[in-house]
Amino acid sequence: MFVYKISGRQPGFADGLLFNSCVKDLQGHPELWLDECPYLHTSASTMPTDGLRVELVKVTERASARPVSFALAA
Repeated sequence: MFVYKISGRQPGFADGLLFNSCVKDLQGHPELWLDECPYLHTSASTMPTDGLRVELVKVTERASARPVSFALAA
């Protein structure tokens, strides 16, 4: 799990907001920011990401959910 900070000149983003994602190197993929960042509303997909910056804050080994194994049908 990766912890990212999104910040920028848009209202509410000046100090930066932290969020979790399982996407590695998210800062290099602005096309995924709407999907991964809960602070960017997908209903307002016209919200410009210009001026926003995503940076990696922390990498954790701890998953947010336990892995589930499914029995395969024979």
